[in-house]
Amino acid sequence: MQKTTFYALKRAFLSLIAIVVMPLGQAYDDLPINDIPRPGGVQEVSQIVDNAIAQHRERMEQWRLEFDSWREQRKAQFTSSFLAGHRSRLISNGPSLFRERMSAIKSATKSIYLATFIFDADITSRKIVGALCQKGKEGLDVRLLVDSFGGKPFFNANHDAWLRNECGVKVVRYNPPSWAINKIAFVMHEKLLIIDGKLILMGGNGIQNAYHHVEPAHKFFHDMDIRIEGPVACYFQRELNKSYQESIKWSRRFDFDGNQPSRRVQERMWGLSPFETCSLNQEAVGTERFQGVYANPLFSKDKPIFESYLNAILSLEDGDEIRLYAPYFVPHERFTAALLWARSRGMKVTILTNSIESNDEGVAPVVGTVLSVGKLLDAGVKIQLWKGPMTLHRKSGVYGTKYAYVGSDNLDSRGHFYSSESIAFTDEARTVRQMIQHFDYDLENSFTLTKDYFPQVFEAAGRLQTWAIRNILLKYL
Repeated sequence: MQKTTFYALKRAFLSLIAIVVMPLGQAYDDLPINDIPRPGGVQEVSQIVDNAIAQHRERMEQWRLEFDSWREQRKAQFTSSFLAGHRSRLISNGPSLFRERMSAIKSATKSIYLATFIFDADITSRKIVGALCQKGKEGLDVRLLVDSFGGKPFFNANHDAWLRNECGVKVVRYNPPSWAINKIAFVMHEKLLIIDGKLILMGGNGIQNAYHHVEPAHKFFHDMDIRIEGPVACYFQRELNKSYQESIKWSRRFDFDGNQPSRRVQERMWGLSPFETCSLNQEAVGTERFQGVYANPLFSKDKPIFESYLNAILSLEDGDEIRLYAPYFVPHERFTAALLWARSRGMKVTILTNSIESNDEGVAPVVGTVLSVGKLLDAGVKIQLWKGPMTLHRKSGVYGTKYAYVGSDNLDSRGHFYSSESIAFTDEARTVRQMIQHFDYDLENSFTLTKDYFPQVFEAAGRLQTWAIRNILLKYL
């Protein structure tokens, strides 16, 4: 398959996956089984529908009981997973992030490891490429893991070849077309810049003018990153190294039509040795505590990011408040169950996501949202839609008044099943307060999602989708 066809298919697939991953049972969850229409009236199909709904309801009830029984154990697990000795600061706008990224790269003395979904070839991207090149020429260990889909402009401009040949920088392309069509859904969505195993910049911003708020740009993003010094940087360096080395294995296996490249070629392209060593017991630089969480579903089916959210919820007291940024909010049924459990315990839950007007991925994610949140709305979960004009792109949240996190996860099914993601939790009171202030301020530029808004979403979805939604699903949400 030609690469252009592959990328067109991948873009279409990623836009639609938010809708198609929704379990069938969840859509009809509030209906008596006998009231649900049977496709074609075929007995076998009717039985499949009945079984799917019944199994969904059984899972939801099983999880509710498990959450009750796990509460104390998960709270202890969560609170004991923080590492001490950090200092940090939030980065809440694009221009500041660009300065921080350039400063961090220039400060490196030993190693720079960068992982990103979006890597463009525009003004700010070229400046970052130039800074990385300079450090490569100085003899530092500089390596990049760039998603083949999100980094298409970077590769089309041959930045990878230039960095290798002129600067000594190693570059690995994550999940290129040669890794097989059945891997099309998997992307490397994290945004990590790790310096000397001691400093990390991470969050939701890609490497592009749009994120750094520099013209020309197709749209500006309202995002959040964090700069952390301390041992959690080493944690992420070790986890990224695993994905980097695994990606080399896949590239070696699939990218050369079965011909093994020479060791010299492999070393020039990717670098064969593990990343530089670093220590989780490094000297404390501050008093803050952080907990890093890394997930790569292509290489491991574990879901540590979702489990960390669940642990945070179970660590709260009845009546606490949960505030979550979720740019493309299409929760899978287990995350839905966790939020419903929180509501059953009297917790206030507010989720801030994009409206049709502000979403940069078109209407599909918003359709996915309205199709999957009916039960949450009925339970009193407050879902706020960002007005724009910038796209809400923050992937952060606050649990109670104790814990806050910043990262790359959108709180959608795609992120938990198909994307590599990274988040960092902290219990630093100053950061938690700042995050609450940011969230409450952003709420002022939003409106409340109600079922009255659903027809507007379906109208924007197009004729075919509108017909299917109106005639099959709308009355059951």
